[in-house]
Amino acid sequence: MPSPLPTDRGEYRRRRRHAWVWTVAGILVLSDFAVTLLHYALADDPQERVTGAFAFFLCALVLIVVGTGLAAVWRHTWRARPHQVPEGAAPGMAAGVFELDLPPEDHIGLSGQVDPPRRW
Repeated sequence: MPSPLPTDRGEYRRRRRHAWVWTVAGILVLSDFAVTLLHYALADDPQERVTGAFAFFLCALVLIVVGTGLAAVWRHTWRARPHQVPEGAAPGMAAGVFELDLPPEDHIGLSGQVDPPRRW
């Protein structure tokens, strides 16, 4: 059974704004990590380069967490998008399943149009 289609445009816009705020926050955090990594990469001290390796590991972990979180937020936003149905739409079009509007077809195996498999 398909999920009900949302129609609240205000809710969609709130979720989209929320997703953009989280996207900007994630970009700011990752850009801070990139600047830190650049600082460690250009350092002359070998001890700072070792610290840079740990910072690189942390950056990878943050990238995974931020990417997973942003994917979930944007997926949540996508599910809340408004769905507009034209006037006089068929039930299949209103539900988003266009196959429901097609006339029913005969079952291929039971109609005798094709031979059954040889193992039978």
